[in-house]
Amino acid sequence: AVIRQDVAGILASLSGHADLAITDYPEVQSAIIDLKQAELNLAHTEILAPFDGFVSNVPPIGKHLGQGSPVLTVVAGNDIWVEANFNETELADIRVNQPVVISVDAYPGRKWQGHISSLSPATGAEFSILPPQNATGNWIKVVQRVPVRIDMEQHSGDPVLRAGMSVHVSVDLHSSSS
Repeated sequence: AVIRQDVAGILASLSGHADLAITDYPEVQSAIIDLKQAELNLAHTEILAPFDGFVSNVPPIGKHLGQGSPVLTVVAGNDIWVEANFNETELADIRVNQPVVISVDAYPGRKWQGHISSLSPATGAEFSILPPQNATGNWIKVVQRVPVRIDMEQHSGDPVLRAGMSVHVSVDLHSSSS
């Protein structure tokens, strides 16, 4: 009697159809839905960077982060460049593609080659969060700095360069450039 009652309960859970395919069982369908939801949740935990680089400031395991909060920092690893801030008075002879020699303070005596890839369309002060405004009527002329991007040539065996290192650049002003 107990077995007949169990069989009747099982048959009722199958809506009276004992010949259902395995994928048509309600419990299997529920498990498939749970699996798909778990796969979707897992896909939402993956963070993809738009470029290769080095990861830092990784939060500790188990830390809960709010929506929109920074998770970690990625520093580009392959695309090495320098942002040099030249005085506006030094820009007259500087052109895109001019060769540049770069020395890094961390590696005395070591030189890198590069070329100017772009000159900013405005001074650094124009792009700052709080640009300086001279509302006092004191019109002392201050030489502005203009950011210039210099792409560096990297070769295997070169020392590791890190974001924020101090460098000195020398532009070949006599080179023919575009």
